[in-house]
Amino acid sequence: MVATIEIRTVHPDSENRRIADIFTTVRLHPIESGKCRRSIVFEVGLTQTLGSLRERARMWLHQTQEEVHLVVVIKLLEVPPAQYVTRSGETISRSHARTKQFEWPARQYLFGGRTLEQEISLRSASHNDVADRETTVQQILCDIKVAIAEYLLQADNQGTLIPPLIEPIDATMYEYRRKGSDRVSPELNLLKGRQRVDGIAGNQQKPQAWEPGSTLELGSELQSGEEEEAEGELGSKEEDDPFSEGGDETELDLVSSVEFMHNGSLTPNLPGNSKDLTFRIAEVYGPLPIWTREIRCEHCNWMIPSDLIQTIPPSIREHAPRKIRFPLIDFVECIQRNLPKLRRARAIARADKIVDVAYLRWYEVVQAQETLGQSQ
Repeated sequence: MVATIEIRTVHPDSENRRIADIFTTVRLHPIESGKCRRSIVFEVGLTQTLGSLRERARMWLHQTQEEVHLVVVIKLLEVPPAQYVTRSGETISRSHARTKQFEWPARQYLFGGRTLEQEISLRSASHNDVADRETTVQQILCDIKVAIAEYLLQADNQGTLIPPLIEPIDATMYEYRRKGSDRVSPELNLLKGRQRVDGIAGNQQKPQAWEPGSTLELGSELQSGEEEEAEGELGSKEEDDPFSEGGDETELDLVSSVEFMHNGSLTPNLPGNSKDLTFRIAEVYGPLPIWTREIRCEHCNWMIPSDLIQTIPPSIREHAPRKIRFPLIDFVECIQRNLPKLRRARAIARADKIVDVAYLRWYEVVQAQETLGQSQ
């Protein structure tokens, strides 16, 4: 499996390149040909909407020069409470906390009890070089932002920051294939002469109306001019309706879905068959009929079409029906390992906004004072 490598895409009017978060890549037989196939793509999104992730899935399945036949979408969602409770027992609504998050809450925390405007004035007064004033002010603001970011991190670790830098995270995994074709590949006509087993069908049921905010952007950010929502506070664009799936599934078949993370941890009481993301080895070389997932046998080579077998190196062919299992707990732990980096990025972003708001107020006062002095 490989992360963050460009894959060429094909659009009606132009060629472009996109970066998949993760994808599988294998060498095809004969090895001497040097040909590789990228067939399964993973897209992970925190700030992206589920609709935009589905659009990305459509792009991988329909607009690439690679033989991508399966896209695994992992949608993360921050789930803030309706209200917060301070250590003193005071309740604060989510909307009020969101409104006040960029205001410096109290003077006693830092800077000797001074407001941010007073702190900027005090530090600026010690630099009288007018020619270098702009550079000096920018350095002052930077130093203040660093101090506030560290304070925010400390308060967040202590559980006293409202709203916190990261809300509890839920996550759902979706597997998508091309709509309307059991097995479709530009080069492999794998369905020819093969019928679906009677009474066996893939899970085509949509998940319930539940939906799991740069992007934990464990995933990609800005690609080829496409703007995604920047890392922000308190979730994603879907926050007002966190249970809305957003977008549609045009040209996509939902193979399976599972809510595997709840409140920042592995979802409790997952069914045994839902604790792993599972592929047959053959699936990293090309698509298999969906009914093969219902067959438990891991030694039944008859389920692998002969033309697909021919693309698999001989030393691997006897293992082609075997399953590769990715425990969902590993995905949860990967997300958890990335949270400190995201938390620091959020602290810096919030400190930037807090100081910028205070600086604008300070600058307006300074300008007013200068104007008044000139008029006198």
